[in-house]
Amino acid sequence: MKLPCLLLSAVAPNLARSLSLAQAPASPAQSAFQILDSNRDGGVSADELERTILDTAEAKLTCEFYACPSGFTLKRGASQLLTYSEEGCCDATCAKYDCVAKGYTKRSDPKYIRNPSEANCCEQTCGAWTCPSSGWKVKEGIDHYLKPSNEVCCIKTCEIHNCPYTRGLTLREDAVKVMGSTDEECCLESCALFHCPHGFRPVSDAANRTGGLGGNSEAICCTKG
Repeated sequence: MKLPCLLLSAVAPNLARSLSLAQAPASPAQSAFQILDSNRDGGVSADELERTILDTAEAKLTCEFYACPSGFTLKRGASQLLTYSEEGCCDATCAKYDCVAKGYTKRSDPKYIRNPSEANCCEQTCGAWTCPSSGWKVKEGIDHYLKPSNEVCCIKTCEIHNCPYTRGLTLREDAVKVMGSTDEECCLESCALFHCPHGFRPVSDAANRTGGLGGNSEAICCTKG
């Protein structure tokens, strides 16, 4: 379809001002016609007009309102970038990055972190932390704890707790399985301070012997003599 001259006259001034022509001086209408008539057939079709208008508009577009796809965010200074494409307007983020190293998890707010990599997107958890072999046990749900250390990733057991014998306390027999670090959690009364009845005396290992959770008794702590 060829456009009427009236339409050409209406759009000619704006097109002539927005595009420079490497030709001999011509009137605005002549210049616009030459630009629009891309196939040089002596007429201007609707497709030729549409293509020229879009090219002219895109030349002035910036990234400010570009819609980046999921996993990407607008580049810094987007309003100053004279382009309108994913490559030109968007930076990849950590939103879709999967951490592969054992004991690491994705950082919080990954959609705001650019340049995805293990170093940028991931942070260490207790998942790969090794607790000391004696006196510590790994906590449950270790993959949820960040900034690993013995205090963060592990919990103390009673295994290495020192119970004060002067107070008549001794380490409980199941100390390696009991989580705790206080006398109340780790110690039981020994036979050291148990009062044996007349005709009985404390057993030789009274300081280390205990009746356990059931408490001490004459049968456990005393011997005839």
